[in-house]
Amino acid sequence: IDKPFEIVDTIDFKFDVYIDDNYHINSICQHKDSLFLVLSFKEKAPSKILEISKKDYQPLSIIENIGQFNHDIIVTDEYIYSLSTKTGELVEYNRNDKTITKYNVCMDNDYWWLRGMKRINDSIYVFIGENWKTTIKIPMIVVKEFDMNSKKMLSTNLIALKASCYQII
Repeated sequence: IDKPFEIVDTIDFKFDVYIDDNYHINSICQHKDSLFLVLSFKEKAPSKILEISKKDYQPLSIIENIGQFNHDIIVTDEYIYSLSTKTGELVEYNRNDKTITKYNVCMDNDYWWLRGMKRINDSIYVFIGENWKTTIKIPMIVVKEFDMNSKKMLSTNLIALKASCYQII
C-alpha cells in the first residue's frame, strides 16, 4: 500500500510459483470508482482486501486479517463480505466503523469447503461443497442463505449433483 503500482509489459515467473507463494488475487469486485481485490497467501498469513482506484490503479486502502484462504467478495456502500474457506466463515467488514464480524457457515472443514457466494436482494447465498483434500466424494452442494439485514442464517438447502463442484460464480 505504501508503494505505487506500475503497469509492466512482462513478468518473469519462477518455474513453480507455489514454492515461494506470495499474496495472490483470489477474487475481484468493482464498486463505484474502486476495485476490491481479495489477496490470499496460503497458510503463511491471513488474507487481505486491497482497494484500488479504477482510474489509475493506485492503492486506496487495505483491510487486514479477514480470514484464511479467502475467496469471493461482495461490496456494498456499508459492508464488504468475503468467505474464509479455511475457517468456514462469512466475514463481514463494516466500512463505517472498521469492525470485522465473522459468521459461522461450515463447521467441519475436513469434509466441506466454501465454494462461492452470490448476493440476491438482501440475502447472500453461500455454496458449500466437498473439501478438495477429502477422499470421500460428496455429490451435493449445501446452500445457506444469510440475511444481510437481520445478520442471521435463514435457511439451508441441498442440491444434488452428479459430480463434485469446486467453484460457484
